Amino acid sequence: MSLTKGQRTVLAAFKSFGAMDDLALTVYVHHVAESPMSSSGIRSRRAELVRKGLLTVTGVKTLKSGRAAAIHGITLQGKTALRTGRVRVV
Repeated sequence: MSLTKGQRTVLAAFKSFGAMDDLALTVYVHHVAESPMSSSGIRSRRAELVRKGLLTVTGVKTLKSGRAAAIHGITLQGKTALRTGRVRVV
């Protein structure tokens, strides 16, 4: 299974920047992406990568509003998929 361009962009952001919440992810991607992506599109690509096992929740932080925000990080499988451009289905 291959990664889409958007998924590769989001996955590369995690490899470059490290673990982050969705707000930091959208800010980072908006600054580095070659083609524009909406904030909801970025979050959707992140959710797809979590379902594929390429990203995982590494922690939780509390926002100023009091709400909890998941912090995601890249998995070993995610690093491999980014290097090869393919996702190994087990």
